Amino acid sequence: VGNDNCDFGVGGLPADCRGADSQAEFDRQWPKTVAAILGLDADVIGINEIENDGYGPDSAIAHLVDRLNDEAGDGTYAFIDVDAETGQLNAAGTDAIKVGILYRPAAVTPVGTTGALNTPEFVNGGDAAPRSRPSIAQAFETVDGARFIVDVNHFKSKGSACTAPDAGDGQGNCNAVRTNAAIELRDWLVTDPTGTGDDDIL
Repeated sequence: VGNDNCDFGVGGLPADCRGADSQAEFDRQWPKTVAAILGLDADVIGINEIENDGYGPDSAIAHLVDRLNDEAGDGTYAFIDVDAETGQLNAAGTDAIKVGILYRPAAVTPVGTTGALNTPEFVNGGDAAPRSRPSIAQAFETVDGARFIVDVNHFKSKGSACTAPDAGDGQGNCNAVRTNAAIELRDWLVTDPTGTGDDDIL
């Protein structure tokens, strides 16, 4: 049973975090998350289903980066503050969870404009209600000057229904919503949302 111990975005109504419902449970979970991320040894990391509570010092994403840096050393990891970079409050949506981007400043530097695809056409995917989480795009430059773009997504799952019922074609719930979202994402990415002109997109 969930507890309403989160919010639907910054300033939103109470929501179920869908994660730990007690401090003891949280303290059991976060060290495993930190160990898994450190084990990846990646310079840029897209994350899904992190609590959507902004980017301040007490936010979930700041807590995660602080714990990573406790293990790896101060300043080893940082995160993209999507609200600050886009100038939009809750740019990553107003669900209880969102996507995010972590990176290692010693290896890569964010460049260009942070992009947030949070239109109803993408998020709803043609459905009557929001289904996918907003997508975040960020360009990075490596120490040798190479550039690439990381786009982080969390499309609607197959685990729960959309307005249209499962078509029974083996695709699961909400296939049309995911297809529409993919088309919207493709069309958005070709508009160069980071302003870098780079076409190396992950």
